[in-house]
Amino acid sequence: MDFKKQKQEKIEFFLDQAEQYDFSREHAKAMIYYIRAGLLGDERAIRIVCNNVKTGYGLSYNYDEFFRCMKIGAENYRIADAMYELGVCYSSGIGTEKNEAEAMHWFSEGAMAGSKAAKRSLRTYNYDLTITQYDELSPFAMLVRTSVFVNEQGYKNEFDFIDENAHHFVIFDGKKPVATARVYFDALMETYCLGRIAVLKDYRGLGLGEDLIEAAQNYVKDLHGRNLALHAQVSKMSFYERFGYQAEGEQDEDEGVPHVWMWKRFAE
Repeated sequence: MDFKKQKQEKIEFFLDQAEQYDFSREHAKAMIYYIRAGLLGDERAIRIVCNNVKTGYGLSYNYDEFFRCMKIGAENYRIADAMYELGVCYSSGIGTEKNEAEAMHWFSEGAMAGSKAAKRSLRTYNYDLTITQYDELSPFAMLVRTSVFVNEQGYKNEFDFIDENAHHFVIFDGKKPVATARVYFDALMETYCLGRIAVLKDYRGLGLGEDLIEAAQNYVKDLHGRNLALHAQVSKMSFYERFGYQAEGEQDEDEGVPHVWMWKRFAE
């Protein structure tokens, strides 16, 4: 007996059944069949389940099957959304016993894999995060920058004249400064510039860099700025590209590290 062929035939049967239903019309029925295809190891089905989960998971779901489907997606395929949903299962006791340690583990794994929902859950459970703005260089900002740029990355100097005329952002976990960035206006380039984005090592993967970029962009927009530029480490370009920044000009070096200017232009 060809078990592999038999398994694939079952997957195709479940997918065919699922596709007969419209998610907007018979959501629960479609999900049942996608979950069952996922339980047989079909990655596409698991991703469809993740993309179509509704709050409460629907009264007709088999919680045990849903939990096991998400476990396969998280462990076998490293699907970020499956990791998040697995964390929800453990934290709420859906299809399994409540287990806060496992919930935190999978929220952490999902956050590192890029799940925004996992990042939000991880932050809600473990951190008391607030963001504060300063019109002058804060010693809290310097603590974070010194830890990241000097102690960790080997920069020689973490203060320059730009700091005196910059607007600074600091994210705190309770009373502890854990991330920072600054914005200043460059008269030669005729644009606002974002720089010195730093997040303490233990706080990476929580979306704090995204929070700083969003805060900086809102600050510039409130000042009716039309552009925001940043001098990015070449190794970090893909991170900024996710927010709409594009590289312009030649690469250069800052403290021996390759950098490039990246720009984002706001709609008028």
